[in-house]
Amino acid sequence: MKKISAGIIMGMTVLMTTGYSSAGPVLGQLSGNAPDTKVNAPEAKAAPVKAAAQDQIDDAERACLNAAGESSETGMLACMATAYEKWDAKLNTAYQGLRKRLLPEASVSLRTAQRAWLKYRDADEYFLLRFFNPKKIASPGEVKLMSMKLEVVRERALTLQNLLSLHEGDPGVRVDNLATPIDVSLVKCRKLASDPAAKAGCSRQASEEWDAEMNEAYGRLRRDLPPKTANALRTAQRAWLVFRDAEYKAIGKIYRGLGKISAPMRAYSELNTVRQRTLILKTYAAPDIGGKAERTSL
Repeated sequence: MKKISAGIIMGMTVLMTTGYSSAGPVLGQLSGNAPDTKVNAPEAKAAPVKAAAQDQIDDAERACLNAAGESSETGMLACMATAYEKWDAKLNTAYQGLRKRLLPEASVSLRTAQRAWLKYRDADEYFLLRFFNPKKIASPGEVKLMSMKLEVVRERALTLQNLLSLHEGDPGVRVDNLATPIDVSLVKCRKLASDPAAKAGCSRQASEEWDAEMNEAYGRLRRDLPPKTANALRTAQRAWLVFRDAEYKAIGKIYRGLGKISAPMRAYSELNTVRQRTLILKTYAAPDIGGKAERTSL
């Protein structure tokens, strides 16, 4: 197995975070005890795409990886382990903070969704162990494994943090050079949408397109895998489907009672849930990340 570079590691993140905010700015159905939770829908504003903490963790990891370069896989693992700890701490802080601010029914739904996510995370990590099959400590396979584990936790932390941040208003969508065709179509659709219901329809259409791509990526990846690894992928995907359903229920209760702005925000959050999983599956199948030449039959 060839040596893995810091550039490939950062490329894994690019594959899964292109286009627009991973979770989108969102509003919770909040407890009336919170002093800063009033929503003025007519004056609502789009949120910034990246939070300062996200920049800080990502920039620190990037600097660490660049310093490690291609000479030290042990060094790259240390960089990612540090980033993982920071994202995991951020995830837990955001989750606990959000639960405190939600009304009881929404809080319980969020807890259910988070427990389902933990089961999905564990199942996905087991699949990754079989997929990359690292033969020794600090091997290229272990570096790839850690990078994928990090990205799953990072995406969940950002989702919960954006919920906690309580950005007001209908989420905006940013497109850059790396945006996918679905992202571009979504932006065009939203620009033409005349009301919140139409914007929600744009997100639902994009969600259906991402779902189709997810199924195609999952099927293609599974066909290329040895039987035991393919079974591990199937288990992880089933765990994700349970999480998705629980997450949708939580999102519905979190946004309940926000009037017209709730529809596009809810649809956008659901869209990103599917988008994240699709991009992860596509990343697993990317030649520089997994690829048949890098796999070991089990």
